[in-house]
Amino acid sequence: VVGTLGEADHRIAAASWNANGSCIATGTYDRRAYVWDVGSGALLHDFDRHQAAVVAIAFLGKDILATSAWDRTLRLWHLTTGEQLLLAEAGLIGTSRDGRLLGLKTNDSIIVQEFLHGDVLMQLGRNGGLGVRSLDLSPDGRFAAVGRADGLHIWSLATGERVDGRALKDVEAVRFDQEHQLYTGSPTGIAR
Repeated sequence: VVGTLGEADHRIAAASWNANGSCIATGTYDRRAYVWDVGSGALLHDFDRHQAAVVAIAFLGKDILATSAWDRTLRLWHLTTGEQLLLAEAGLIGTSRDGRLLGLKTNDSIIVQEFLHGDVLMQLGRNGGLGVRSLDLSPDGRFAAVGRADGLHIWSLATGERVDGRALKDVEAVRFDQEHQLYTGSPTGIAR
């Protein structure tokens, strides 16, 4: 342990580093999102408008923080002013490495959307979002991997077509590495 940030009573549900590693954001079970300066340990922001645990968090560029909670809301925050920029009925389930694309879950759909312009690149409807646990976008932005209760599903962002998949039980996490290898996490372990 190099150091600790904040109080020990904040159970962390999600964490994300900013692009240059100077800040870390944490989502907690006490319905809050915190942004910390890593060098000094100073608390920079305390966002407290969610009504349930903040379970997903991501920096989008240098000025925006996305938070998503079990209250089924997505909120975007401006990191300079602390102002809430957006409240939407969706869950954040993934982002591209550069923060340009958001993976969102609604009641029955998965949406991959460009952050700045709002262009929808992919929408999987008709129960495509049921059972979704996680989403990751390939480093080249060509594919979306979706972990669901019924397995792994890989979609082309260019065509919106499902291109691959595996019947696996309870895929909780999916993640591409820089070489485009895909890893899955489930209660039975990690697989590549």
